Amino acid sequence: MYKMIKYIVATIAVIFCLLIQVAASELTVEERENTFASAGIHYNPDLGRWAIRTSTAHPSIDLPVFTQRKALNDSNRPAIPQVVRCKTEGQLAITYSEGPSDTTARIARQLNNASTPANFFVNIKWLQEERYATVLQNLYKAGHFIGMTYSLPTNNPSSMTDKEIQQDIIHNADMIHSILGVAPKYVRLHFSAHSDIRTEYILKQLGFVLVGYNLDGKDYLHKTPEFIGQEYERTFTNYKTSHQGKGSFISIQYDIPETGSLDAVSSVMKIIYKEGYTPVRMDTCLNDLKPYKVTAAGLDYVSDTMAKKQTQVKSISPAIVHSATVEPKQPEKQTSLGSTMISDPIVSYFLIYIFYFILT
Repeated sequence: MYKMIKYIVATIAVIFCLLIQVAASELTVEERENTFASAGIHYNPDLGRWAIRTSTAHPSIDLPVFTQRKALNDSNRPAIPQVVRCKTEGQLAITYSEGPSDTTARIARQLNNASTPANFFVNIKWLQEERYATVLQNLYKAGHFIGMTYSLPTNNPSSMTDKEIQQDIIHNADMIHSILGVAPKYVRLHFSAHSDIRTEYILKQLGFVLVGYNLDGKDYLHKTPEFIGQEYERTFTNYKTSHQGKGSFISIQYDIPETGSLDAVSSVMKIIYKEGYTPVRMDTCLNDLKPYKVTAAGLDYVSDTMAKKQTQVKSISPAIVHSATVEPKQPEKQTSLGSTMISDPIVSYFLIYIFYFILT
């Protein structure tokens, strides 16, 4: 009889202990969320990590985003304005040009791990190879923004007619359309010593938008992450010193093996977040609800069905904190009652004591 009572008491104690543990665990999570929320931090279940919520408030008047460049002396037409900054204070569109390459895939992997959107202006000459066409598909499906880098197929623009230039532009954009199902709307001209006003006007007539930049990462000069990161930091500091506010930026780097862009991902991300900027896609940067063209030759635009929701958070991600070559570890998930119970050593010791009591 006495032994039966011991069993009953021990069983009730075990059940009571489990109920307390579950309730305490829930209370702890709730209290933790409330505490962090008051500091502007929330738990994002989609990312599986704590994240800083950035303010979505922005000035009622959009920042100017275009810059009017000077035309060459021999041109009787002004240059086409280029987009060089975002409309909202504190936003930064990180852009990579001249890929895709093997470097592109590795850069994208780090950005994906950090839940950071970026913008890739692709050069179609690489898309002849299936592996790079696949890289482009993966970029698009991962929620990154795709633009086009364009240059004439000749160093002598005067040797081509307007019709030939138009056909070449459409051919380039159509190559991207054949891979993604949408055509690029935003175009960055390949660097050249002289501006080609005629090509710029043809691009505009075809419905494309020219994109420049106001922050040069200079990864083509610097191969070390620290120096590339310092270019970002210097630009931010200079703007804040001479203006009221943080401003907004479109940066440029080159996702090709010859540059330091790959090794600099971690360094650049840390500085961007430290200075209080939010990385965004070009459509978010410009509040553009239809950031792609339906067809390469047409003038109709379309929304991006593959885009991930922009949550306006800055992730505290291992991909940012650790070396750019280190893959982040996913946080362990507690999915069972047993894992919740074992996570508290005091409860574990108490249960061991109860079972010992039962068996003796």
